[in-house]
Amino acid sequence: MARTRIEEMSDEEVASYLERAEARATGAPSEAQRAGGAPIEYSLLALACALAGMFASAKLLLAERALLASPGQELTCDFNGLVGCSDFLNSSWNTAIGDVPNALWGLMFFSGMTGLALALVSGARPARWLWRLVCLAMCGAVAYLLWFWRVSFFVKGSLCPYCLLTWAAAVPIVAHTWIRCAQAGHLPCPPGLRGPLVRWRWGIVLAVFLAVATVGAVALREKIALFV
Repeated sequence: MARTRIEEMSDEEVASYLERAEARATGAPSEAQRAGGAPIEYSLLALACALAGMFASAKLLLAERALLASPGQELTCDFNGLVGCSDFLNSSWNTAIGDVPNALWGLMFFSGMTGLALALVSGARPARWLWRLVCLAMCGAVAYLLWFWRVSFFVKGSLCPYCLLTWAAAVPIVAHTWIRCAQAGHLPCPPGLRGPLVRWRWGIVLAVFLAVATVGAVALREKIALFV
């Protein structure tokens, strides 16, 4: 049946079918990726995660504004001594770079990714220099994530719920962006490594989540025991 279906395809359909098969087997980029485009899966994933990150960042900014208007008030994102926003927003850790709130940096990052994702969904094919700039932004995102995890687990000893959402949104964006850029040739990567990276991209994301959850559970085990 598969043979009959292929025989019924046009030359363009056969070429497209073979290209997809090669991409699955070897991680070879499609013509669209070589030209700067991205798979629809990546575009929709980036859009969903970026919108979630924008929502969480905006909620943090609104919470900070509420605290400034009425210091000491209890926020809707304050649940207990382990999970809450106020502890972070009222501390010096709320501004990692200068006097700019961390949530504002997050909002700018996720807004930029939303714009890129919308452009990709509509069929845009950005230049290679832009993809490399995006990868550089991913380096900044990773630095921020590592800093946040250190502060949450080992300094403050608590968790901000909206921060958790930004983490959950940022990790897939970073991993998939780097992997897709390596696949397309925007980043240097051995050809033999492209296939495994593409095939295991979700496994890599899951491994990062498990590693962060494990470190957090160990670092916060005493507080967790008090509130669980």
